[in-house]
Formats: sequence, structure tokens, C-alpha cells
Amino acid sequence: QPARLNLRWHMLPKQRLEALGYHGRTPVCGWLVYNYFDETLVMYNTVGEHMGAINSDGELQSEEGTNYPDTAHIGDPTLKAFVNKLRSFHPDHRPQPNSGNDYLPQLKQAIRKGQENINPEAYHLEQDFLTSRPLAVVRAGLDLQLKGSPEINKSWRALFHDINATGVQRTDRRFTAVEFPIKIGEYKNFNDGLICYWTQDSEGNFSNTGYFPQSNVQDIADMLDAANFDPDEHDYIDAIKEEGVANLRHSLEAPPMDLVILMEPDAPVHATTGIVPKKVLRLEPPMYRDALNSIQQTYFGAPLLTPTFPEQRHALPLPSGDWQWRQRYYDGEGTQFLRRSGLTMIGRPQFLAQGGTEEKWDQMVHHQLLRPDPNRADHAFYFPPDAESPTDGFDTEEWKELQQILEKSQRPSLTPLHQVAPPVHRVEAVEGYFKKIAIPEQEDISRSPRVSIISSKNDIFFPNLSFSPSVALL
Repeated sequence: QPARLNLRWHMLPKQRLEALGYHGRTPVCGWLVYNYFDETLVMYNTVGEHMGAINSDGELQSEEGTNYPDTAHIGDPTLKAFVNKLRSFHPDHRPQPNSGNDYLPQLKQAIRKGQENINPEAYHLEQDFLTSRPLAVVRAGLDLQLKGSPEINKSWRALFHDINATGVQRTDRRFTAVEFPIKIGEYKNFNDGLICYWTQDSEGNFSNTGYFPQSNVQDIADMLDAANFDPDEHDYIDAIKEEGVANLRHSLEAPPMDLVILMEPDAPVHATTGIVPKKVLRLEPPMYRDALNSIQQTYFGAPLLTPTFPEQRHALPLPSGDWQWRQRYYDGEGTQFLRRSGLTMIGRPQFLAQGGTEEKWDQMVHHQLLRPDPNRADHAFYFPPDAESPTDGFDTEEWKELQQILEKSQRPSLTPLHQVAPPVHRVEAVEGYFKKIAIPEQEDISRSPRVSIISSKNDIFFPNLSFSPSVALL
């Protein structure tokens, strides 16, 4: 009788996606980035917004380094349950705290090993990540299905039994109750993107054990089932010595199974059983490409040695590209965060206070001289023109007047170190965070963003250098 292995994505509700500003359909609940520098598992939501980083103590930290009390700020219930499951590998964050050993290092090793065994045929990630590539957290449904009603038993004995039976149900030898093994993922298949998965019940609870078919690490009882094959054997057959990941077992009459999957978005997931052809399921690039490229990376840097200046300036190494330095300081009343970007920032309130008008602001946005900051509606990035008069929309005298207003309304920003005289002062140690800035796309930008006009005593000075982990993140 015709049958099939049905494996389909569970798309997120349209209302939830619209609330996040996402247009379209996607099964991606969130993203995970393994930050090798900090040894943290950084979580993002569907559209790439930072949801917290799981540190070595199982704590969920914000971008500023403070700990979240719980996961209530995570809107998606599947992503919230996924984060809680990862944190439960540390004994302090289990239903019964301080029970058992700390398995968080083994979890990180399993994720890293899985990524090492994946090399997709095509990549759709446009920005470069300094550590590992982002992994998608998705939900899928798995089911074995028959075409039509189950085939009846056509023997004479079965027919005689059915004729004399009081019910109308025909005998089918209960073949629909037979459980068949189903293997999800393939070890050492470079184009299989499955890192791990958990089964999920109707109430959203995860299974105790997570399955890591691409990770050749040791198993952890009731927590982690990995592909711990004997290195002297190369057939990768699961039945030998109980190696490999345990197969799922599913029957034709059983309800569909829900899976929560952590996967490489550019590679498909394979499902194999012995009775029907293999099933391949993949994410289409429109489902994740924009979110993947909007993820803002954050890395902790400490201790960093910087020359001290009388004007309270600093000189720090900065990764190449558009980054922001974030540092805590005490303002006399409480702890605040100093945020400085490597791009010139114009404050709209300051622009209007210095004599600018709403019409001129909108005109400069139209001519791509100002690009609105997506994180702050009243600020914009300034891209000076190459010529004295940028476009036909401004005459020379008018532009000179606007330049003076722009200079006075700039916010403190980062300046390349080559614009600063060699320091001769003593050094001090500081710590803070490097954050990648997401700049809105423009149709045609031929101007260099690395410019700065003002020199405030609160400026922080960065060298315009390529990133070197051995120098910047110690």
C-alpha cells in the first residue's frame, strides 16, 4: 500500500511575525551563535534581536553583562523552552538545583563538533562572523502516513471472522501499530545541516534526551545522545555496539511527532526509514536570509590596555567594519553605559536646536547624506559628500551653513587612531563590549563612513585595524 514519510516545517503564527516586523512566513523560532571568545551560547529571536547569552555558569546575560532573572523576556514559547533546556545542562538551572554534574562544557563541545562536520553546498550569509556561524532553531512535524484506509486482511479466515463479528471494523492484522525506525540526520554527511533535536509533546515540553547525530562525542545518560562511533570503524552503522544516535520509532497509527531542531540554515535535514524513500527538508533563503544578516554580534573584551589622555580619551583596538564600543561607567548617581560608534552620528534634537529645520533634515535623508539609525529614531548616521556641494538640492552657501549646524549637532563618536598623535601617557586597563552595528542599506553609497569632525573630551579613539583576537580579546 502506498505510504510516505511526511516531514514538514511548523510555520510561526502570522500575528507573532507581524509583531516582530517580519513580513512573510518562516519556521525559525530563533538563532544560536556559539561565541568561542567568551565561551557563551548567544541567543537571538526570529528577526535577529539579542535575547541573551548563556555563560559557563548557565546564567542568561544581557548585552550589557547583567543577568536576566528568567526567560520571561523571550516572546516565542519554543525558543524560551529551548533556552531553558540548554541552561539545564548546568546543575544550578535544573528543576532540582545542584543535582548532578555540570554538562554544559559537553553540550558546547557537541555543538562545535557538529558544526565541524557540516559544510553546505551553498551559503547565503553576507556578513562575516568572528566566531561560529549562526544556527537556526526551528520546529518540524514528522509522521508516517498511508494513502487511503489501511489495507484489510484478504484471507478466507479473516473474511469469515469479519462476517461473524458484531462490529464493522475489518481485520488488517494491526500492521498500522508496527513501529518503524526513523533516522534524523546523517553522520559525516557534510551537506546535512542537523546539529541536534529534541522531541516535543503536545504541551511544549522537551524530551529529556537531545540527539546529536553529527557530533562524535561521549553520551550523557538521559541528556545527550551523540554519534560516538569507534574511530577504528568507518562504516557508521548504528546497530554495531549501540553506536550512533538512537533512532526514533513511529507507527502508522501514532499521532504526528513534533521536533525542535538546531540546524545549519544553508544545509538540508535528512530523514531515513527502511520502508519509504528518504525525505529531505530544507529552509528556503527568503525564510532566514534577512534575519541572518541583521544579527548584531557582541563580544566581551577585557582586559584592554589603553593610553590615558588628560581629556579622558582612550585608544582601543577595534575589529574592521562598523562596530560600537560599550563600556560601563559611574556618573555619580549610578552605573551607566558609554556607547560610541565608529560612524559620525547626528542627533535630530541637536540639529533642530542649532538652527536646522525638519525640511532640511528630510532633504538630507532623501539625498542619502543622513541614514536613520534603526535603533534610535531621533539619530542618523552622517555620510559627508565628496564635493563641497553634495547635490543639486543644495547651493554652496546653503551647504556651508548646514555643515556648521551638522558639526555642532554631532554626537560623541569614535575616531580612528591615525587621527590622534602617538600617546606618551601611562596606560590603564578597561573592559567593555564590541558590538556590530547594523547600518540601513542604501542604493548607492560611494562615501567613506569613517569620518569625524568634532573632538569631544568624551571621545574614545580606535585604530582602524583588522581584528586580531590575540590583541583585542585577551
